[in-house]
Amino acid sequence: MRVNSSAVSSVVRIITCASFVAFSDAGLPALLFFAMFTSAIIVNGVVSGVNRKFLLATLRCLFVTRCKHSAYNFRFPLSEKYAQILLDIVNGSRILFPESEDTMNDIKYLELNEMLAVLDEAKKVSARNHAIVLFAFRFGLRASELALLKVSDIEGGYCDVQRLKGSEHTRQQITRDPNPLLDVKAALAACLREREDSGSVFLFTSRLGSGMTRRAIYNVFEDAAFHAGIDAGRRNIHIAKHSLAVNLRKRGVPVDIVQKALGHSRPETTIKFYYHTSQDEATAAIGKAFAAA
Repeated sequence: MRVNSSAVSSVVRIITCASFVAFSDAGLPALLFFAMFTSAIIVNGVVSGVNRKFLLATLRCLFVTRCKHSAYNFRFPLSEKYAQILLDIVNGSRILFPESEDTMNDIKYLELNEMLAVLDEAKKVSARNHAIVLFAFRFGLRASELALLKVSDIEGGYCDVQRLKGSEHTRQQITRDPNPLLDVKAALAACLREREDSGSVFLFTSRLGSGMTRRAIYNVFEDAAFHAGIDAGRRNIHIAKHSLAVNLRKRGVPVDIVQKALGHSRPETTIKFYYHTSQDEATAAIGKAFAAA
């Protein structure tokens, strides 16, 4: 007989939360949670009754980092990356949050000189590759958004993008720059001259003339970053978006302008990820203040 999925889910969640309290100091929750949820799925026969995000968070507890449980105010081993998706057993609200300083440590970016080196390496390969990396940086576009960009989206001197993941629909001007590596207008013109007329509606096309895949977009940036001497942990194309935000913040650009540049729907998102002062920045500011005394 099939066990009621809702009942199984409720029981498992109650036992799990109780286990956080009982086993947090002993360092046992990861193994316990894994066994409990696996058993629950077997008994129930489906995952529909057990919240999938809750299950995912539990299974990935094996990757242990330091987090803070905001409801019970004690520490226990749980993957910081998945702490935010553990759900409250009563109302489904989030009750686990990673500590803010650890969150900021996860934001990796390139300094402007490093970004210029990546752009230079991309340009050596092709005008298309240069345009891909520059659009990622200048407009803060994700790989998926770059892959979906159409020729019609860049007409009239603007880059018109319906951003993904709840971000805004943005229409940003395609501008010139004294630095050829940052000159979006010139880079786009070179890309279009080089681009074969295969009939594809997409701006960035493969050698076969079809639109590029998300993975192919990733490869363009990773290859350029590798040849620019960027360390392996900062060769993901999403680094370009982070780099735009951090470099703007460091240069004193107001949060509302950075928000618009990134296409964030809320300023809170921009502030949460980018408007924090690191210890190195604080140290440098103190040194500068005393030097002027």
